[in-house]
Amino acid sequence: MQSPVIDKLADERKDVKFTKMDVDANPDTPKKFGIMAIPTLIVKKDGKVVEQLVGYQSKEQLETTLSKYTD
Repeated sequence: MQSPVIDKLADERKDVKFTKMDVDANPDTPKKFGIMAIPTLIVKKDGKVVEQLVGYQSKEQLETTLSKYTD
């Protein structure tokens, strides 16, 4: 599952804001972002989507992705 990886990163990376969404409770949001599969992770910087990751991402993969957008 993706959630434990996100939770661990959220504990370690106080410089990054992590949020989760229940797509069943918010059906319009996946349409807005063109989400076709779960899990989909959206990386935003300065309020703009900079990357969208589909499928399970390991902690190492997410750290690599985040390093592209953080100082």
